[in-house]
Amino acid sequence: MREIHAVIQETDICQLNMVKNSLGGHGIPAKFVQLHCKFLTCDFSSFEASGSEAGEGAGGRGFSLTDLFENNFPVNFEVDLSQTIPDSPNLENAHEVDLNQTVLDSPDLGESTRASIAESYHPLQEDEEELREANDCLSFYTFSFVGEISALSVTVIDVECVQEYVLYEGDTISGNFVVVDHDIFWNSDHPGIDFTVTSPAGNVVHTMKGTAGDKFEFKAPKSGMFNFCFRNPHSSPETVSFYIHIGHITNEHDLAKDEHLDPISVKIAELREALESVTAEQNYLKARDSRHRHTNQSTRNRVIFYTVAEYLLLILASGLQAMYIRSLFKSQRELKREEAYKLPQIKVNKIDIEWVHVLSEGWASPLKGFMRENEYLQTLHFNCIRMDDGSFVNMSVPIVLAIDDLKKDEIGGVTSVALVDDENNPIAILRGHEFKPRKQSLAEMQGKTPYNTPLWWRLSPDPTHSGSFSGETSVALVDDENNPIAILSDIEIYKHNKEERIARTWGTTAPGLPYVDEAITHVGNWLIGGDLKVIDPVKYHDGLDRFRLSPAELRDEFTRRNADAVFAFQLRNPVHNGHALLMTDTRRRLLEMGYKNPILLLHPLGGYTKADDVPLHWRMKQHEKVLEDGVLDPETTVVSIFPSPMHYAGPTEVQWHAKARINAGANFYIVGRDPAGMGHPLEKRDLYDADHGKKVLSMAPGLERLNILPFRVAAYDKTKNGMAFFDPSRPQDFIFISGTKMRTLAKNKENPPDGFMCPGGWKVLVEYYDSLASAENGRVAEPVPS
Repeated sequence: MREIHAVIQETDICQLNMVKNSLGGHGIPAKFVQLHCKFLTCDFSSFEASGSEAGEGAGGRGFSLTDLFENNFPVNFEVDLSQTIPDSPNLENAHEVDLNQTVLDSPDLGESTRASIAESYHPLQEDEEELREANDCLSFYTFSFVGEISALSVTVIDVECVQEYVLYEGDTISGNFVVVDHDIFWNSDHPGIDFTVTSPAGNVVHTMKGTAGDKFEFKAPKSGMFNFCFRNPHSSPETVSFYIHIGHITNEHDLAKDEHLDPISVKIAELREALESVTAEQNYLKARDSRHRHTNQSTRNRVIFYTVAEYLLLILASGLQAMYIRSLFKSQRELKREEAYKLPQIKVNKIDIEWVHVLSEGWASPLKGFMRENEYLQTLHFNCIRMDDGSFVNMSVPIVLAIDDLKKDEIGGVTSVALVDDENNPIAILRGHEFKPRKQSLAEMQGKTPYNTPLWWRLSPDPTHSGSFSGETSVALVDDENNPIAILSDIEIYKHNKEERIARTWGTTAPGLPYVDEAITHVGNWLIGGDLKVIDPVKYHDGLDRFRLSPAELRDEFTRRNADAVFAFQLRNPVHNGHALLMTDTRRRLLEMGYKNPILLLHPLGGYTKADDVPLHWRMKQHEKVLEDGVLDPETTVVSIFPSPMHYAGPTEVQWHAKARINAGANFYIVGRDPAGMGHPLEKRDLYDADHGKKVLSMAPGLERLNILPFRVAAYDKTKNGMAFFDPSRPQDFIFISGTKMRTLAKNKENPPDGFMCPGGWKVLVEYYDSLASAENGRVAEPVPS
């Protein structure tokens, strides 16, 4: 029996119809034909033909293929057709003949077999005609489907094999395969696989090594089961798109002659072979295209991954670097803290800490710490300090640290020092309070005059006096809880003449000066100066640290806002509309002067103030309401806190306020009536002339870079129901609302005239004085809302 293998494509409608029309309408006698149809694992051999008269007449039963095609089976199936004549007594052991030949005229049969068939079965004429028609159809069917085509996808983990049965020796086995690229993420090159074909005898007939896909074609050395094996040498699985075609016909013309087919059928067969070749090539190219697309996508994913990974690594490295640098600084802080615990300690109060804050952030630059004696004396008597290059820096307020006798003895005084010049040549020896010039030779004095000696002589141990440099050179500053705040190095201790300091700073020694009572009267009789190094930035943890911008931070903020002019305004009271009028009018004037973007620095004083001043928390809350209500423009206003304590020293102190704003980047300073002044502590008059402050600022040495802007007096204009600049020609239209009157209205919860202060700001002021009344009545005052 010859088995005919074929794969019928669903799209081959012509061929399906041909088979159906040729065989479907004809019953094939069972004595000639046994039909076996196999689809995958399903066995359709149980199908039987219906209503075949030929089968009944021959003593057998007929089978029609019409039933098979009308069951709408899927695309591919195999059909095995064979003829078996089991009842012939003359066939001996060769009972099977091929239906590819005419049954009775087959050259494969001997004369005795043909005669036996004719004598034994005398089929009816009708059966013979039907048989001939069926045989012709089967011959064409055989010719058309002599090849077998297989297409499949195989996942190869280690070794995977595909088996195909080749019917005849010399059949052409051709095909192709492509390794579909898996996402081999860490390798940009495809590793490839090995392909081997072995014959039924186990011999290797074709092999490829390490390839990602190729075509193959060879002749089958013999019939039988061939193994097509793929070996994956790598750990990751590979998917292989595999296409194979087994062709049997080598000479279509000879086969056509043997089968008695017309030339059209031959051409159809040739066209089919060509179409199968084109289909195979298309499938191969399609698989390669799919592999290339997958490779491109995988490469793109790797590029994205490595790019993102690179950025993440850079970010991580930067973060680790920042952490490492911070750890170094932290280590330095820890070293300073450990050093501070070993040093003699000076306990500082709240005002002292405020001065540490001022010095550490550079408000008093070029001071590097608390004043030594020479700096103190220049400040006290000249209101300025002379620099090494001969220039002068305005410094009107002494910034000093006082200690008592016990602390001085604990630290230990410097009993003997030498004064040296810039080349470390000894000039004089200073022991205690004595100044004794060292004997110098004429040669040493030649070419030198007292004017060649620098203003400040550096301190060094007396080279001629053994053990003269006794005592400590550094001390630690600690708070009330003994937490180290800063280290004062290269210290100098000198006498604190309080009366002189008070008289020179305030112009009076009358009792009742707020700062004097708070920070001078009860402190020690010695002052200690030196270079200051803070261990940690000064923080108050009162919810207002975000407003405490250093001079460097303020300069950066002005740069960020593209300011070409900065005008500073300091106040220690709530902002009313008169203040706002002054600030907005100043900006208008600066714009008229040609500046493009003047920025206001609203800079309330945040250090010590006297008891009847509004506390900083309430003032800052009121300032925020002023901005929220639109009285001042937030886009052109920077609100910050100036950390200095308040002296109330009038013209002397206002120089300090102006000098500090220069370090913050301001080039205009608004000064009003009686700046930094106060009432006389004993008499009912102002301690200072109301106009002296602005006059002194316009003449003070070291403030030449700062433009002083005296402001006009503002009062409540009854004709406009708002604050306006005072017009001397109609004084009856203006009301001056003093600070005392404002406090009285707020304490009584009465509203001022409309237009005096924005409603939100006035509400804050009323809440503050209400909190004071609550405290006086024994009720716990509510905390200031943050």
